[in-house]
Amino acid sequence: MVLSEERENWSELKENLVQTLYSLDKKAEAVKRAKARDEKYAPFRAEFKQIQYKQFLKYQKSGKKLTANAFVLWFLKYKTKSIKIPYCETNQKNKLIQLAQANNREFKKAFECRS
Repeated sequence: MVLSEERENWSELKENLVQTLYSLDKKAEAVKRAKARDEKYAPFRAEFKQIQYKQFLKYQKSGKKLTANAFVLWFLKYKTKSIKIPYCETNQKNKLIQLAQANNREFKKAFECRS
């Protein structure tokens, strides 16, 4: 009877261990995929940020504020011919706005530190 209970406990422990190892493996795979995706988009993000920073400075000199939406609309109108955007076409504008918003926050912080 004791042996039977111990076998059941061992079986439960083994099952829990397998589930835990499986979830850890899935998490590690997800992290790898995220890093690969990040590497794929990194060159575009850097170029996009550089272009946005130039526009940001141009607007700052003229006393205006460059919003993320305005920059993305300008970018899509004038720069998409020379730069390939890696995001899917249906979600391009939203992704670019998110990226531009993050860049704007960073630019504003850097500009405030200089002042």
